[in-house]
Amino acid sequence: MKQLIIFGLIIFLSLAFTINALAVEEIPQPVRAQKRALEPAAANVVAEDPIAETEPISSPPLPGPPPPASTLYMDEDMPADTPAVGVKKGEVKSQAKSENKRKGQTQRSRVANAVQKLLDAADREGGIGKQVRVIAQNQNKRQERAEAALSEAKKRGGFMKFIIGPNYKQLEKAKAELQAQNQELGQLRGLLDQVSGASDEAAIAEQIAVLEQVKNEVAAEVGREIRGFSLFGWLNKIMSGYK
Repeated sequence: MKQLIIFGLIIFLSLAFTINALAVEEIPQPVRAQKRALEPAAANVVAEDPIAETEPISSPPLPGPPPPASTLYMDEDMPADTPAVGVKKGEVKSQAKSENKRKGQTQRSRVANAVQKLLDAADREGGIGKQVRVIAQNQNKRQERAEAALSEAKKRGGFMKFIIGPNYKQLEKAKAELQAQNQELGQLRGLLDQVSGASDEAAIAEQIAVLEQVKNEVAAEVGREIRGFSLFGWLNKIMSGYK
């Protein structure tokens, strides 16, 4: 037993000396020569003034509180809607949510105004007035359902979208409403030739253009929501029946 302990100590000491020697060899020769040259000079300085006072080492000043996020790195050339560098992530999300809400309200207001003008024209028209009224009312309902589905799809966070992809189920609902809306607008456009008054014809054509513009804006938002890489989005897309 003693022989094993002695043998182990010998091996340990050998490894220690070997590691130390390798560490010394790794020091560049100029550095070692400079170190040896400085050692006598340092010894002479200590010998001449053994009680020399050393200057206190001043610590760097502590950083003060950061400036407000609204004033961080704002450039005069930056557009007014560009968020300042340093704005918290939660604030950016809140701003995006508020912007989406404002955009949705604006789109609904535009659709409601267009539908009301179509209804006013339908009251003045005898033959096609009923058809114009039905299509106008459907446009309002389809726009609301499409925006509701899109808003629900936007609730899915970035991490979940990276794993399973966007909410294809809600996006499919929005897409179906937009397709039906497009078909009804085509039917409404086909009724223009049967409008009796020129002013009503121009008014109906103008409101069709407004409804088509809002529809295209929502379709573009649906397209942006679909874009992006995800790990299992392909499987989610198949299971949701998205086309």
